Amino acid sequence: MGRKNSYCSAAAVGHGSDGSMACVSDVCPALLRGALHGPSHTIELNGLGRPGPGGIGFTSITATITTPPGPCSPDSAPSIYRASLGKGRIGWKLNLSSLFGSALLNADLSLQSDSLAVQPESGQFVFTDRNPALSATLAVALQRGAAQP
Repeated sequence: MGRKNSYCSAAAVGHGSDGSMACVSDVCPALLRGALHGPSHTIELNGLGRPGPGGIGFTSITATITTPPGPCSPDSAPSIYRASLGKGRIGWKLNLSSLFGSALLNADLSLQSDSLAVQPESGQFVFTDRNPALSATLAVALQRGAAQP
């Protein structure tokens, strides 16, 4: 029987090698658990689609971020913000040819969504944007023995 939870959309349910039903997107959050949940943030992915060679779709992404008090008021409570992205896509393009002759991996990342809302826990204001887009280029140097526990 297929499972459906906040990390799994109906489109992401497939058959495992043993014939059982498995949620493809359960694997993604498991691999990213350290990035999705930390002492100052929580990121919830909902309705992940089946990953393709250039990206993955989602129904929504919600992030809760806690910022420490500032230096002017160190005794005040931390500020908590909630950001929500509506239906969208996370895309990537890896330039594997850059690995030949160098240990540099170039990756273009993009995020498109049909809506963005950011609001502090106090509810004093809401920042919204329709059809937000973000793009970034990463250059990652790969070195043997560079990984640290």
